[in-house]
Amino acid sequence: MTIQALERRVRQEAGDLVLPTVVELLGAVYPSRGLVLEIGSGLGQHVLELARQLPWLRWQPSERPRFLGALRLMTATARLPNLLPPIPLDVNQPWPIRRADGLFSANTVHVMPWRAVEALFAGAAAALVQGGCFCLLGPFSRNGYFMRREHRQFDAMLRARDPGLGLRDVGGVDALARAHGFALTVDRTMPDHSVALVWQRR
Repeated sequence: MTIQALERRVRQEAGDLVLPTVVELLGAVYPSRGLVLEIGSGLGQHVLELARQLPWLRWQPSERPRFLGALRLMTATARLPNLLPPIPLDVNQPWPIRRADGLFSANTVHVMPWRAVEALFAGAAAALVQGGCFCLLGPFSRNGYFMRREHRQFDAMLRARDPGLGLRDVGGVDALARAHGFALTVDRTMPDHSVALVWQRR
């Protein structure tokens, strides 16, 4: 199985099993109104459904500049009044948005070098309002333990392609978040054995 096929399998299962739980979780931690920035929206598979299910929030998708074309097409086709046009965002560059009431990112940190993960949390700390929540969703390890055989395979494939990539350990990411002024409020294993982490900006 190729890395692309394995990633598609993991993401498809995550979408089928996890999305209702994610909607319930985000509805509980995000404010009753405001702007939520999604970092690394991909093709919009998460933000489109979140905008439909949580219509009291305005959703701002973003993606690295070279991947914006398909995302713009998908979001424009949806015609959701609370879904804003996608913006370019590279975590390693100055962020184009300076204030958000909530942040969301799914399936991103394992395909970022660690320096980019550090930049993600630095940017999040600068953009998120005090008391706002940052939800990070995806496959993680816990103390070096992988919760699924497919996750171990996926991690090995990523690291073979680039030693700087790979599934992140929950404890290491939380330590980074705390260094940027975040407090972990939710650590939930999802039905597909991915993990939803929510931090509140102090």
